[in-house]
Amino acid sequence: MPTATWRCDRENMADEYFDSASGEQPLVGVIISGNSKVGKRRAFIGFDLTRDPDIGARPEPGAQLAAADLLLDITILDGLTAWPGRVERITRLDWAGYPNASWLGYKPATYWTTPGGDVDPALAVAFTSPAALGPYQTGGLLPLAQDAYAARGGLLLIRLMSPEAEAGSFTAHFGTAFGAANDARPRLQLTYAAAATIDVRDPAAITGSRPAGASAASDATGLGRPGRPAHPARPTRS
Repeated sequence: MPTATWRCDRENMADEYFDSASGEQPLVGVIISGNSKVGKRRAFIGFDLTRDPDIGARPEPGAQLAAADLLLDITILDGLTAWPGRVERITRLDWAGYPNASWLGYKPATYWTTPGGDVDPALAVAFTSPAALGPYQTGGLLPLAQDAYAARGGLLLIRLMSPEAEAGSFTAHFGTAFGAANDARPRLQLTYAAAATIDVRDPAAITGSRPAGASAASDATGLGRPGRPAHPARPTRS
């Protein structure tokens, strides 16, 4: 099945210690948890799926999403590996990214409701942290990608979160847009199923639902798209 890949458009790392205690803006691209010595750290990554992909071609009309994967290039591992984590949807669509977002705020002079980021707990995907350096891929982001197309104007904004209650210290550094090669930035890879009947940018293509009154027959002709009425039948000649 065809794939298309987007490099991230914005990102930042929220660091409880630096942002709350010293006011400094830390480096981006770090996930850390379970280490009370430096406080909690969370990674924020954003993708604009309305623009053309960086790798591969924009899917043709009729394509449907089949899978979504997050790709990272791991540069440092410290302490425990293969710890559980979550990918969560950021609820603030105007989150500004580095260097204008932090543990306390999602843009200058504007604060998160909850320090460390506002997310939708109902839309989260579990992942296991990297166990080795180099390329890392975690799947299961299809619900997040579907939601981005259907309800967020094509913006997929996510937070990588590790369990705060986990004992021990573990850190994973990955390539970022700042201080890393362009190809090493976090990436989102979407896989499309061919021969779908409605456009991938239509909500029905993402959710799998039909608009009220649309039939399977109308979908089969591509006429069941939201906002596109079916053509009237042509009169027959006598």
